[in-house]
Amino acid sequence: MTIKLSIIILSWNTRELTLDTLRSIYANPPVVEFEVVVVDNASGDGSADAIAERHPDVLLVRNEINSGYGPGNNIAFRRASGDLLLLLGSDTRVGATTLDTLVRTIDEHPEAGCVTCRLEGPTGAPELNCMAFPTLLDGVTTYLSLRFLSRHARRRDFDFERPQQVRQVSGTCVLVRREMIEQIGLFDENYKIMYTDVELCERIHESGYAIFYTPVTSLVHLGNQSCVQATGRVRAQMYQDTLRYFVSRFGRRAQLIMLPILMARLCVVNRGRQVWRLLDPDVLVRTPAPDFGGTLAVGGGGPTHQPAATDEVEPPRH
Repeated sequence: MTIKLSIIILSWNTRELTLDTLRSIYANPPVVEFEVVVVDNASGDGSADAIAERHPDVLLVRNEINSGYGPGNNIAFRRASGDLLLLLGSDTRVGATTLDTLVRTIDEHPEAGCVTCRLEGPTGAPELNCMAFPTLLDGVTTYLSLRFLSRHARRRDFDFERPQQVRQVSGTCVLVRREMIEQIGLFDENYKIMYTDVELCERIHESGYAIFYTPVTSLVHLGNQSCVQATGRVRAQMYQDTLRYFVSRFGRRAQLIMLPILMARLCVVNRGRQVWRLLDPDVLVRTPAPDFGGTLAVGGGGPTHQPAATDEVEPPRH
């Protein structure tokens, strides 16, 4: 059996939400052959056991550490065997046409290496999941709580009803070609949580592929349910990723501008804890080489990278 579509879900302490997402997939399956790969990032709420019990066909990976968004999805990438790989948030609900429309859209646009669709919040209002790449000014305005001045995330500048090529999409719903990931690499594991999708989209464009948005179908997004549970250390990692991105793109100027802003903001949200992590020399004075955690084997699902000892795979039961 040749699998056309691998649906990838990263789960961390979102047991009921993840189960609901899986229910929506199996209630609205695509017409193509598909598989579902779930990486549970060391959840403490019984997520993995519940998934194994209620959805035995899922390829479940029990990660013994919370490795973060990028590294966690890389584990799933290496386990998946589909020609198309769909990254799906654990707090989403697919509709009757969502999966088929995404597959059909990327098949109809050979120039596209990545496709997304309309995201809607619980009230049905569209969410801005397509943006321009952030500038240094965008970083300053965002982290000074002046987001309305940010140009890369303006709702009024985006036509939600028009199919179009876009620059950057959020990781909530991203359908990518396996052959493209084989070419450009997986997520850069220097980024654990934030700016993982931004960095990947930059490489997609650099490789000559387009990113396409379709309004023909949609899915429901309940919104950042894992982030609201973030510990102080996880929040510090988010700010560290943010600083890494802006320093790597805009150099010394970004370090001088963004470091005090992020330190002050983290000090407030984290009550002074973990602020020292923003002084990591790897973030401040140099940009490490990309770390893709291995690559995908050309032509199939076999990994060229050996999974870490913490990856415990539970094969699907048929």
